Parts: sequence; structure tokens; C-alpha cells
Amino acid sequence: MLHKNPVDMLISMTQTLERLKIPYIITGGMAVVIWGRPRFTADVDIVIELTVESLPRLADALENFCEKGMIDREVMKNVLAHGGEFNYIDGDSDVKVDFWVAKKTPLNQEQMVRAVRREAYGQTMSFISPEDLLLSKLLWIQKGSYRSMDDAVSVLQAQKESLDLGYISSRAISMGVEQELKTARGIKQTLR
Repeated sequence: MLHKNPVDMLISMTQTLERLKIPYIITGGMAVVIWGRPRFTADVDIVIELTVESLPRLADALENFCEKGMIDREVMKNVLAHGGEFNYIDGDSDVKVDFWVAKKTPLNQEQMVRAVRREAYGQTMSFISPEDLLLSKLLWIQKGSYRSMDDAVSVLQAQKESLDLGYISSRAISMGVEQELKTARGIKQTLR
């Protein structure tokens, strides 16, 4: 299948992960489109629960994903051992998938449990919850990502009636992002 754009890639990747029974959540720009406002994103961000047993199956599937796809098994093994991300790049379209391996921390495990199954682009997929997306964007703001503030505000605006504000507030304190949350809420108030 030709992956002309990030949406095509997202559909194919989630189908592959589900076939391989690898737990995942879609995050990043693709999740912002679902929980916030539409915006351009050039790549696909997916958090996965990768194990020593599932790594070879995923690597095999990615190597056979398209004729010109690029994946590095050694990088995958290193990320599994030490954390972080590895990438898959579709050589035909240059669409990139960033695979973030879920850490065994209570926060990351809770994000996986709180995943929301939702219909998008003609199929049901697992997305990060809007609350956890907002919290992850607050962490990226702390790291200097300016776009993440726009994303956080858009999630606050679009999901204002349905967000679990108690969960967000308590998690923001434990994560050390309460000031970023206060700033995002302040911007949201000015945009009313």
C-alpha cells in the first residue's frame, strides 16, 4: 500500500499493531486533531508497549511494510533497553512514524490503561485520553515546544465540558507542570 500522507500511514500502522497484538496509543499531532482542533502534522506519533518477544515481530512487519521502508533493528533493541523512541520512514512518501516505547512508570502505564478507543478515518483506533494528551503537551512546553502550548489550549477549548479537571490538576502537580497548566488555562480564558 502506498502511504501518501500521515493519515494513510496511521491507518496502516494501527492495523499492523492490532494484528500483532501490540498495545498502543496514538499521541502527538494526530491526537490533537481528534481532541483539539485540526492542524497539520507531518508525522505519526505512537506510544507502544514493546517487549523482547514482540520486538522481532514488529521489526519483521516494518521491514516488509513497504519496499523502501527504513527501520533499524539495533536502534529498536537499544530503545527497548534504555527507553526513548525509534523511527520508521516510508521511503516512497517520506512519512515518518515515531514509536515511543512506554516506560514502566506508573504514569505511562496509567496512560495506556486510560486509552480511548475511538472511530477515526474509517476505523477504530486507540488514542491517548484528552487529559493525558494535555498533560504530555504541558511537559513538551516545559521542554521549550511553542507549538505544544497551542495544542494544549486547543484541547482545553475543544474538550472543556468533558475533561476530568481533578485528574489533570493532581497529575500536573505530581509532574511539576502546574505553572504550564495555569498559563494554558489563562490563554484559553482570553480566547473566549
